[in-house]
Amino acid sequence: MTMATIEIPHPAIPAPAVIYALGKYRPYWYHRQNGGDGQSFPTHSGRLLDLKEARESGLSFCLKVLTDEIKATIPLALAAVPSSDAAKLRSGVQQLVTRFAPVIGGLDLGNLLLRTTSIPKLAKGGDRSIGVHLASIAANDVSRTQGRVVMLFDDIVTTGNSLAAARQILLDAGVAEVICIALGQTSYD
Repeated sequence: MTMATIEIPHPAIPAPAVIYALGKYRPYWYHRQNGGDGQSFPTHSGRLLDLKEARESGLSFCLKVLTDEIKATIPLALAAVPSSDAAKLRSGVQQLVTRFAPVIGGLDLGNLLLRTTSIPKLAKGGDRSIGVHLASIAANDVSRTQGRVVMLFDDIVTTGNSLAAARQILLDAGVAEVICIALGQTSYD
């Protein structure tokens, strides 16, 4: 990856594996609190918020970022960390996976992971512990990943616990290797 990719070590992901973030995300509330307005809000951060709402502006922006940054040299299966809402089966990230998979010749497994129990939104103060995710996400038909590395996507990484939990669930279900990608890393600078 050529963009200013941020490698984020996580205690639940043994080295040398890391979470790769493809940019920074500045929370809007923090931006406003520090004198910012809609006009000065960073474009990457704004498009990530659009992606969370599955808006076309966010989907097309993030698809371009992925297309520019990720080139497949091995067979990949693409999956997404599921929404915090168990009833929401097609999040913006899952729709992005569906659009990106054919670009790199990957297999779209956007529903490889399912949220079995809804959890409070993390951005609204929900519990960010890894245990909450391990208890509320399940793997769905991992046989489709045979012979492929799974590239696992999330929109924004703050603690990394949702990606780490989803990765562990896939490994426990028999997936051989999982590469974790976040489109943005929460930043307060």
